[in-house]
Amino acid sequence: MLEILAEVLEEPILMDIRSSQAISLEIDESTDVSVSRQLDLHIRYLDKEGQVYNQFLDLVSVMDRKADTIVSAVKTVLLKKGIPTENLYGLGTDGAAVMTGRLNGVAKQLKDSFPKIVAVACAAHKLALACNNASNSVPYMATFRDHLQDLYLFFNNSANRTATLKAASLTLGVTDLKVKVPITVQTLQDIREAGQTPILGSFLSCLHEDLEDPDKL
Repeated sequence: MLEILAEVLEEPILMDIRSSQAISLEIDESTDVSVSRQLDLHIRYLDKEGQVYNQFLDLVSVMDRKADTIVSAVKTVLLKKGIPTENLYGLGTDGAAVMTGRLNGVAKQLKDSFPKIVAVACAAHKLALACNNASNSVPYMATFRDHLQDLYLFFNNSANRTATLKAASLTLGVTDLKVKVPITVQTLQDIREAGQTPILGSFLSCLHEDLEDPDKL
């Protein structure tokens, strides 16, 4: 039943994609909570009026992280969905070696099959990696990240502590508070959403106060 409902919802989207004159893919490989490797595929396309749309295309399991495996999975999805590869112009990846390898990377193999493709690495990943590497040379920043990690572990490993934190947040007028594990690489969407949270603002305020005091660095 779920598969039938999915097909009904998906078919109008696929029809729009098939009629588009310009298509690009965004792919990323990750490991889910069951420790299974998954390949996430999103598609960006122009409609007849020239409007740009982004749609989720598929999530497929892959046996390993090899370029050949990922390329095979991408081609299988394109064939299954009936995507016209002659209109495939772009490929977005996280910039990992398996994706961008000059001799046998995913982008290289897909370009060999679809010559119009222009591969682009994610700007958010590049920026986050550069900032992370730069901050590693500042001892204070390493300590600050360790404190964030300790806070996450302190609350995440105890239901009682989490309940206490929730009660305190309600008192302060902060709703829907969740303690999340600190990560060093984020998407632009994650960064935008994080910037809207009052908790992050509190941390940044404390950081700013510390940076103004040279004795704390």
